[in-house]
Amino acid sequence: MENIELLPDFNIDEAKTANRVEKFLLKAIPLFEAQSQLEQLQSPSLSGMPGGSIGNGTEEKILQKMGANDKLYLINRAIDYCPYNKNHILQELYLEGKPEYILRKELHYSRSRFWKLKQEALIWFAEIFAPYYDLRVKK
Repeated sequence: MENIELLPDFNIDEAKTANRVEKFLLKAIPLFEAQSQLEQLQSPSLSGMPGGSIGNGTEEKILQKMGANDKLYLINRAIDYCPYNKNHILQELYLEGKPEYILRKELHYSRSRFWKLKQEALIWFAEIFAPYYDLRVKK
């Protein structure tokens, strides 16, 4: 009989995974936001001379913008699907850019409790986002 795995792989190094997810979110979100905000697509330039290539990169710019928007959408959805207290922490820290010490004070958490919840939130994100990009670090 075939063994079907229904539960996620819990054999991950949580500290390394949380660190990897945090680095990803801190770099990816601003990068994808910048890419998705391409101001204008340049219009084709015609020189009248025959050339060896067709197009001017407009298609590549469209694909780049669509790709960045899709990536941002997936990140946002993965955060949305985390449990409430976890998704709130992720939204405030990585989507809104709120400083950690301010969020911790607003939520009335001690430093150690906030750190634990933040790490749990990052692990939840890694598990939810894994089908698209696996950020988990195996033990």
